[in-house]
Amino acid sequence: MSRKFIQDVSPKNRLCTVSKTIITDPDSYIYTGLLISDEREPIYKFNFITLNKNNFKEWEYKDDFIRELQKFTSEHKLENVWPYSNFLKLND
Repeated sequence: MSRKFIQDVSPKNRLCTVSKTIITDPDSYIYTGLLISDEREPIYKFNFITLNKNNFKEWEYKDDFIRELQKFTSEHKLENVWPYSNFLKLND
């Protein structure tokens, strides 16, 4: 998983999941990274997602992701909720 992280965060590999274009503006780059390693958890499918924050509302899985993220954080399965709370703000 560490190789996946290193590969994805490289500027040349920051491909937006929605637009399929490289994200060149570092301020527009959002990345989920590793949320959980347990494949049985529904939020597992959202590990290592790269998005241009301007496209977040257009992402077809946005509502599923938000729902799972809210559930996941309410169950206290994340020790550091802060970075993930930024995704919830994008949905406003």
